[in-house]
Amino acid sequence: MTHMNLSVLIRNARMYIESKEIFRDWHLSTLDYFLSKAGLRDCVRVRCMGKKACVDPVLYRTAVWAYYNGFIKGIDCMGNAIALNDTWLSINEFGHAEVSVDGVNMVFLSFKPTFFDVFVLRDYDVVDYRNRRVVDVGAFVGDSSIYFVKRGATFVYAIEPNNSAYSELILNAEMNGVRDAIKPINMTVGRNGTSLAKLIEDYGIKTDILKMDCEGCEYDVVLNPTESINEINEIVMELHKWFGDYHKVKYVLKKYFDCQAVRTNEEVEILHCIKKK
Repeated sequence: MTHMNLSVLIRNARMYIESKEIFRDWHLSTLDYFLSKAGLRDCVRVRCMGKKACVDPVLYRTAVWAYYNGFIKGIDCMGNAIALNDTWLSINEFGHAEVSVDGVNMVFLSFKPTFFDVFVLRDYDVVDYRNRRVVDVGAFVGDSSIYFVKRGATFVYAIEPNNSAYSELILNAEMNGVRDAIKPINMTVGRNGTSLAKLIEDYGIKTDILKMDCEGCEYDVVLNPTESINEINEIVMELHKWFGDYHKVKYVLKKYFDCQAVRTNEEVEILHCIKKK
């Protein structure tokens, strides 16, 4: 066993042991989780806040990981659902993920890791979407786009280059009854695709808010002078530090915007920027 594998093993052991702070019968829950990985259980039995539940293994693992890393403060459970920071998550009998945030109910074809950022950490809640139009660069399966509409956005241009995610985006929009408020666009923004400025021109987009989570394309958008980033009123974006000189991106943004960090770690920084008056 390599040193790296041993370190991962020790870290995982600590993570599951620490879950005793949120799950009463943590040892049984941990056993259920590993039995599920072997195909011997369909759900993980948990007890929290004096209540019992049997939740999907993916949700159990998400809860344990999130608590260990300090991302959640509160947890609740009931039936087949688990609540992280007051956001209820469950996976129904059809395998569809159900999400409830402040009374806003949504359903998706499957559970995705991005749900944690959008619905639990609520990285994009710093923006008021009511009666505004959003360009969502890196819409993935539509989780953020659908959430923006549910939060009051009048229209969302959902840009996603991955064909599989794009197809799922369309189905998710239909399942949530917001297909008429979302324009899916199967396209890459940045050096390997089209420019944001050309996309806005081609589709006649009037942008109030730009959201970006596009694994590095934010560098192309912000640092390319032809993109006219200064014409956008408000930006919320995931800045990937590993992709390039992220200090330069922040420097350019601060020429035109007042920017604040919503959340930051070694790999990414969530920035919220409002155009200077």
